[in-house]
Amino acid sequence: MFDIILKAKNIAKQKCLWVRNYDAEGTLIKTTVLNPEGNKNFISAKSITTSNGEQMIAGTYGRYTEFSRGLFFANINVAGEYGIRLYNFGELKHFFGYMKTNRERRIKNRIERRKAQGKSIKFNYKFLVHELVPFGKNFLFVGESYSPHYTHPTNYYRSPYASNYFNVNPYLNSYQPYRGDYIFDGYQYTHAIVVGFDKNATLLWDNTFEINEVKTMQLEKIVQVKSDQDKTSLYYLFENSIRSKIIQDSIVLASKKIAPIKSYSKEEEGIKKDGEANSLEFWYDDYLVAAGAQRLRNPKLGRFGPERRVFFINKIKQPQ
Repeated sequence: MFDIILKAKNIAKQKCLWVRNYDAEGTLIKTTVLNPEGNKNFISAKSITTSNGEQMIAGTYGRYTEFSRGLFFANINVAGEYGIRLYNFGELKHFFGYMKTNRERRIKNRIERRKAQGKSIKFNYKFLVHELVPFGKNFLFVGESYSPHYTHPTNYYRSPYASNYFNVNPYLNSYQPYRGDYIFDGYQYTHAIVVGFDKNATLLWDNTFEINEVKTMQLEKIVQVKSDQDKTSLYYLFENSIRSKIIQDSIVLASKKIAPIKSYSKEEEGIKKDGEANSLEFWYDDYLVAAGAQRLRNPKLGRFGPERRVFFINKIKQPQ
């Protein structure tokens, strides 16, 4: 048995979810349509089926169809009846934990003021939603916040009025810089959130994991998550190190660590390493595998010295 989740507009022109259940032969068993409340839209969703045949749906919702304003959790029973709970990002206790302390405090104070005034809380984020993970009798929702990044390239044009007569360097006098059109420069990640919820679609706890300086040209999962009976481990690869965080619900058991990845021989330890297109995956037992490509350059030859591109793969024991 497998499920397919489709997103489509309903009569009120809201983005709703069509959850279609199929058997092993591809025959449609049932379809459940989840409609959002008010003027909200469902943006993304993942599902998981429990042992008793019920379904848990989790994802993001928003006022518009691109930016998320919060999370939703839903449970669908065997008869197709469902219940939905929505949680604004401002309701999560640790959602802004990736920020610096002073900024996080200012945002939380602003949330409290708006609540006291009876005003709504509005935070807009783009989220990449992971597959749902069973966690004992409950479930884990994991998502990564990102934003597209654009840049203005600097180009040069030759001025028709340029005169080289009084200029020692005719190139500087003849060519003038100008800013070109916006060019996509990759997806910039900010943080990941981990949320525990139960079979009644009730939020139990939340936590966050800061993602520093990670930018990719393709939207892809960065943070790897592994759950045990009483704790959750989060890892991601940045250049030549693994950054990790181990949590127990909303409590942090171990702060982020940096475990160096060696992809060079002892004779090459002085060579500058620039990471590119790297990946991190769980392998077996307590081991991770890190792989990717690097450009190696000898600093003694200067920044314009020759480079060589190498592929690396490392077996790494999970940081504890």
